[in-house]
Amino acid sequence: MIRRWIAHQFARPSGRLGKWVIAPWLNRIGRGLNRLAFDLLAPKPGEALLEVGFGGGALLERLAAAETGRLVGVDWSSEIVARERKSRAEVVKAEASSLPFENDSLDGLVSVSVLHFWPDLNPPLREMARVLRRSGRLVLVFECEDSLRSWPGHRFGFELWSAADVIDAAAAAGLALDARVEEQGKKPDHYVGLRFVKGVTHG
Repeated sequence: MIRRWIAHQFARPSGRLGKWVIAPWLNRIGRGLNRLAFDLLAPKPGEALLEVGFGGGALLERLAAAETGRLVGVDWSSEIVARERKSRAEVVKAEASSLPFENDSLDGLVSVSVLHFWPDLNPPLREMARVLRRSGRLVLVFECEDSLRSWPGHRFGFELWSAADVIDAAAAAGLALDARVEEQGKKPDHYVGLRFVKGVTHG
């Protein structure tokens, strides 16, 4: 029962516990993943950037300090969005498969530990490709399948996507793999960062 509740809170933090306990906890356990995501995205001054599923907000805050241009965070949890209202970034309640942005409007997009909650990789990745400008960057960082499988709570709503699954779905959306980095940590024990570029072929 506890594992089911925790798994649900990870997916969509709710209530006061979700807002004030789960969100900070996500920041703590996500330090390594957020650092890798920031490094792979390599934000440049003046760029328009989006974080999908900003959770505890730690990466969004670091991006805000990087002197980017427009910075937006979207999350599907009302409590998480309300918690970040004072952020320097715009925050919007939205889902990855339905982003409220124009075509070709963003230079970079990043998402950390979110794709495990997508039952189908294709709609979110197609939507992310839609809003990216040509040569725009998409960075996805997530716990590897072997590491996530070792946590019993994964049975409650987590999809065990492999890096190969993600790379194939991204390619179908017109996103070419540009960089791949795997790291070891402690809870999560094994995670990967993938950077894709829109409309560029590597070979």
